[in-house]
Parts: sequence; C-alpha cells; structure tokens
Amino acid sequence: MDDLDYIVGLMRTETDAVGFIPSTAIANYWLRRGQYIIPRSRHGPRRGYLLHGPTKPHKLLRVHQVLIDYDWRRRAHATAAVRQLIARARRAGAPTIQLRCAADLDANAFWLAMGFTPTGIQNPPNRRSRAIITYRLDLTARHIAPAARSRILGRGVSLAAPTPKPPSTGPSRLPSLPTSPPAQPLPPSRRKTREDGEEETADSAEALQASAEGERV
Repeated sequence: MDDLDYIVGLMRTETDAVGFIPSTAIANYWLRRGQYIIPRSRHGPRRGYLLHGPTKPHKLLRVHQVLIDYDWRRRAHATAAVRQLIARARRAGAPTIQLRCAADLDANAFWLAMGFTPTGIQNPPNRRSRAIITYRLDLTARHIAPAARSRILGRGVSLAAPTPKPPSTGPSRLPSLPTSPPAQPLPPSRRKTREDGEEETADSAEALQASAEGERV
C-alpha cells in the first residue's frame, strides 16, 4: 500500500470529523509537492498523516488536515508529526503556522498543549453547522502569551481536557462557544488569492476549505 492509498483509506474512517478529499486532489496537491507527513511507529508502520501547504520564507504555513489512526491515538504520533512540521517551517523561514479545527473535537486540547494560540472563532457555512476555531503558532516569538486562550475561548467557556478513548465512535463535544457572523462563501472565480500571497485554482481552494474543518489526533 502506498501513501496515497493509506491516506484515502484512513480518511474514509473519519469522514464525519474531517470530511473527504478526492484521491486525485491529494495526489496532485499534497503528495506530488511533498506537502505531507506520515508519522510511523518504531517498527515502521504508518499511524496517521498530516497535510500542509507550501513552506515559503516569510509566508504563513497552513495545516490542512491531521488524522491519526483511532487505535494509535494518545501515543505521541500527532506530536511527532507537528514537531516535524515545525522543523520544516523553520528551515524554510516560515514565521507562522495556522490551522482550523472544529470546536466539537477533542483535538482542540491537543493544539493548545502544542503551544498554538486560538485567534478567532467562525461559524462558516458547512453541512454540519460546526463552529471553527482558528489557531496560530508564532515561530518567531520567544513565549506564547497565555492570555490568548482566555481572550478567544474564555468568556465563561473552558475547553474539555482530553478524555480516554470512549467505547463509542462519535466525537466528543466541547461546550458551546461564542461565534462570529458567518464567513462569506468562496467567490465563483476560477482563481482564488490567499492572504499570504499564495494563488491556487478554485478547485484546490474548495478542497482545502472542505478539509480544514477538523483534526482527529
């Protein structure tokens, strides 16, 4: 089994949490460009994947999707993948890493533990009506401001700590979070320019938007 088959197969097991991206998009956008990480166990088997955007000097690096095999969570595989991504970003001179995570996933506690700072909450149009939290990791800062968590997620709301693997397969829910007005949908134009200057086709942008709704770590 090659990396593409593995990623597609694992993604199919968690479509409710992370959505689904066509295999052609995964192959052409991420694998062909080497914009992915496969954490492995000590003996070599794959344990998950991380898909990310281009690593460029002085440009924001986006995490598009992270998924760890259900039976291998809580064993530092996601941590290893993120640390590898941080190393890539630093080598390329990228100052910041950004991701989006659905508010109802336990993965929010993971990103906070990894030093990511919540910078906002949106309620974009999606079929699951999920609030989306944006996180950033500033690679140029010496210290991550602890007040950022309370600014964005405080307001009387606390994040749930990671829970042991439940007997059911449904995702755990976080308390209700304050939301901002719905985000505007993508324009119908063929090309879309991202905030960091990266330009990609509308087809790719649509795949990224669908893939960025959550992570399971």
